[in-house]
Amino acid sequence: MFFKHTVAVLSAVAAAFAAPHSKRANGFNWGNEVMRGVNIGGWLVLEPWITPSIFQAYPMSQGIVDEYTLGEKLGQDAAYNVLKPHWDSWVQLGDFQKIANSGFNVVRIPIGYWAYDNANSPYVSGAAPYMDQAIDWARQTGLKVIVDLHGAPGSQNGFDNSGQRTNNIDFQQGDNVQRTLAVLQTIQNKYADSSYDDVVAGIELLNEPLSSVLNLDDLKQFERNGFGQQRTVSQSRVVVIQDGFQPPSSYNGWLTPKDNNAQNVALDHHEYQVFTDELVAMQPWQHRQYVCNNVKQYSGADKWTFVGEWSAAMTDCAA
Repeated sequence: MFFKHTVAVLSAVAAAFAAPHSKRANGFNWGNEVMRGVNIGGWLVLEPWITPSIFQAYPMSQGIVDEYTLGEKLGQDAAYNVLKPHWDSWVQLGDFQKIANSGFNVVRIPIGYWAYDNANSPYVSGAAPYMDQAIDWARQTGLKVIVDLHGAPGSQNGFDNSGQRTNNIDFQQGDNVQRTLAVLQTIQNKYADSSYDDVVAGIELLNEPLSSVLNLDDLKQFERNGFGQQRTVSQSRVVVIQDGFQPPSSYNGWLTPKDNNAQNVALDHHEYQVFTDELVAMQPWQHRQYVCNNVKQYSGADKWTFVGEWSAAMTDCAA
């Protein structure tokens, strides 16, 4: 049922001892409350491994492999006719109730930049109202929300989860960073407002920036600017940074109280064991040991650190 709609589950907060306490008004008691959550993956940002049926409707020769090529190959009107029924049906209030009844307390909701700015692109806009609907459902069911900007113009990682599968990672080219900050400002102006204190636990600046390819200094400046923007709206709304596939401790000392008194920053780490031949070949006991070994990385971080995506799947093939 609702697990079919998710890519992964959020795990317990680590490094709570190292971070300042937030007010309960943030909707989630960062540093004291255990985070048990669900990603609403494949909904407002398509990912073929989560929603293969959407992509299997088209021949491989058509080249529809992500949300970008869906709009590019079909045209925006036809792509909208594919996306609208999906947005309407992929997750419902009843799913949020099942999530809450199952003992979870947080949902992380990915959304692409094109929901707010699709200028000069084939992307289809229209997803933003569904974020509002989801936050209302969370409020009704007692869940808290992490709003996650999952895709940036030019793609921050070249993966289909950014909206565009590409070898040209152009997030840091042209005005793409400024466009991303402008989209973030729109998101922050709304969801960092005090009227969402009871339900929005944090805003994630950008999902999985590929730090091995991007200029790391420029990436950190983008994140510092995103943090600063959010603080013009709220001093307490948690800013979530994704670690870009770096060890969580590599961010130690950065955006902390010792760094210009930066407060209320959390770090999101992702743990998958399906995307290389070596990982797929592992036995179940080896997967368990792999996780146990990696836990040591989290405890060395000086920020609230949580595993924002992980999967028990042993292959990347959705049923």
